[in-house]
Amino acid sequence: MPAVLALGRRLHDEAPALDLWGTAQSVVGLVASTGLVAVEGFGAWQLAQAGDRAGAAETFDRLAHSAGVPVPFAILGLALPAGLLVPAIGLGRTGAVAGWTAWALAAGAVLLAAGLVSVVKPVLVVGIVCLVAAMGAIGVGDLGSGPREPARPFGGRTRVPSGMAS
Repeated sequence: MPAVLALGRRLHDEAPALDLWGTAQSVVGLVASTGLVAVEGFGAWQLAQAGDRAGAAETFDRLAHSAGVPVPFAILGLALPAGLLVPAIGLGRTGAVAGWTAWALAAGAVLLAAGLVSVVKPVLVVGIVCLVAAMGAIGVGDLGSGPREPARPFGGRTRVPSGMAS
């Protein structure tokens, strides 16, 4: 989540709409993916400890394949790659990062979506590697950039706490 918010922060001044849409989609996708892992992971773990294995297997099958789990969690989980594609386009257009970084982020988002939908593990792994390379390069660049100016509210003026103004 912090990496997604940092991507959006890079776009905040130059492309605020892309910042808003990309960050919002990515956060929704992250939360939905977390919910899917929680339901399937913890549900399977608890059902594996049940005494009635046949009943537990039937319950897990209904849980994993009913419309109540895949629709809100798995489909909304695709908002993460869609949300990562938006800042990739914005970062490339504004020149806020190196060109290869924006391309790697975009390719990673597309490959992540393709790997999640098709359940082809090599595509999924390559997408994750692209995302790690792009976000890692952006993060390393942020570490060496020094302090940034404080974020401004929508009014455009930086608020100074009372008692600190000179």
